[in-house]
Formats: sequence, C-alpha cells, structure tokens
Amino acid sequence: MRPQFKALFLAAAVAGIVLSGHTNAAEPVKSKPKARKIVRPTLDANAPKVGLFEGMKEGTLETKVVPNGAMGGYVIIGNATAEPISVELPESFVTVPTTVLKQFGGGQFGGGGGQFGGGGGQFGGQQGGGGQQNQGGGFGQQGGGGGQFGGGGQFGGGAQQGGGQGFFSIPAEMAVKLPYASACLNHGKPEPTPHSQYSMIPTDSYTQDPVLKELIAMVGTGRLNPQAAQAAVWNRTDNMSWAQLAAKANTRLVGRPTPYFSRAQLLGAQQISAHAAGRARERAKTATATPEKQEESPAAVPTRTQVRSRVR
Repeated sequence: MRPQFKALFLAAAVAGIVLSGHTNAAEPVKSKPKARKIVRPTLDANAPKVGLFEGMKEGTLETKVVPNGAMGGYVIIGNATAEPISVELPESFVTVPTTVLKQFGGGQFGGGGGQFGGGGGQFGGQQGGGGQQNQGGGFGQQGGGGGQFGGGGQFGGGAQQGGGQGFFSIPAEMAVKLPYASACLNHGKPEPTPHSQYSMIPTDSYTQDPVLKELIAMVGTGRLNPQAAQAAVWNRTDNMSWAQLAAKANTRLVGRPTPYFSRAQLLGAQQISAHAAGRARERAKTATATPEKQEESPAAVPTRTQVRSRVR
C-alpha cells in the first residue's frame, strides 16, 4: 500500500471511531409523556369551588374546545393552579370562533349584554365569525341543571360524571375531558371541525332571548333528538317557518333530494319550542315573585374569595 493511501485509510478509521463514539455518547432525548386527561372526574369535598367562566377569567382554569361537528364535541378543562379545585359547570354555553372572540373583548364575557348576538344580541343572528358556525349547548348530565324533556331519542352528554349538582374536581395541574351536546345557531354556515379554533362564552353573552336560552339549555342536556332540536333552534334563531324547515332537503348528485327533517322530527321540534317558551315564562315568573338570595357557602368549603387568594 502506498504511503499516501495508508495515511488516508488511517485518518478515515480514526474519524469513524470518533464519530462512533460521539454517536454512542449522545443519547436521544426522550420527550416527556403527556398527562392523560381525566374522563370520569370525581368530587373532592375539601377543594375550593369556582364557576367555570369565573375560573377562566381569573386564569385558574384553561379550556380548549374541540368540536366534532354541529351536534357536539368535547371540552378540555385544565387546572392551572398547584392545588385541587372543584368546578361548577354552567347550565349551558355557546362556542364561537376564537377569532371573533378576540375581536370583541378577548375573553371578557360581560354580564349579559348579548355582545355576540343571537336573538337580541348586539351583532344579530348573522354573526358567524367570517362564515363560521356558532354552537349552543351544554355538558349533558354533567351540567348544573337542565330539564328532563325529550324530543324523542337520546343524544350525547355521556354518562353521569362528577359528584353531582354540576360539580367535579380537578387535581393540581391536571385536566378533564368532557363531552358536550350542541346545535347550530346560524343556518347555512359551515359546520365546525376538530381543527376549528373555538372558544366558550356564557349563553347570556350571546343572547338575551329567554326562549333561545332555554332551547340552548335543553339541547345541552343531551336528551333531545338532535334533528328535532336543530329544527327548533333554527325556527328561533333564523326565523325559519315550519313550512320552510319541512321544505329543506339534502341534495344528491344522483337520485332525488331527501327531506332534511322528517315529519316526526318537525312535530318534536314544535313540542320542544313550546316547552322552551313555557320554561321561559315560568322562569320569568319565579324571578319576579322570588327575590334573589345569596347562598351561603358551607363552612367546610372555602369561598370563591379564598380561591382567588390561593391561586394568585
């Protein structure tokens, strides 16, 4: 072997040893596994309680909405504090495109001005976030209320979870995953997908229409036939007559169009609408006859003021 080739061979061998040693020394960095989301939360009686939207405002709770279409999806609720916290779920809520929420306040929900509009709201029922759909609904049996009235059939909501009365607890720095049932609040708008960016707002921040609020709460129970519930909502939000809803059809490339709603579903929708109107009247009577009373917090459970001082 010529001297110059021998020198090159030795140099290459040394380089190979160095590279091999460097590869063995640099072990791949293992990514930290993501914590599993709790899907069957329980109630910790000693944990301080906070309302969902109050916790979102304070920064003690973080939420992510993942819609699976018009009829529902799931919400991830995370505890951003170093202590367990019990969450009180609302009777209902509305999801809006995050871009719209940022344009009109960035998460400051207000106290019922109906800013995002849906039957009495400031921006009217056409507010869809650049062509995107809004959803109204709730957490089914996990929520803090909701009636037992059904339009025929069961839908969404999941099994009974939490400790009852709309409360459940989240351990420190962990999150729960809750399904929700919903309906479209804007006829003709595209349905949301799991990739859509949506945020939760209180129903009162979306609409001041008492009947629509009752409809949204009823949809959120997960006990209504979804098609009947959707027809009832569009009858209210978009002023679609029952004749217009009956004429709505699914078109096909091949074959005749099929009705979007069956006769039975439209009859159920009329019953749902009548029931929602009755609930709104009863709620108005109760509010007028009975002065609001502040519920005293149990001695064993810290108050919301104490919650704020702990998490800051």
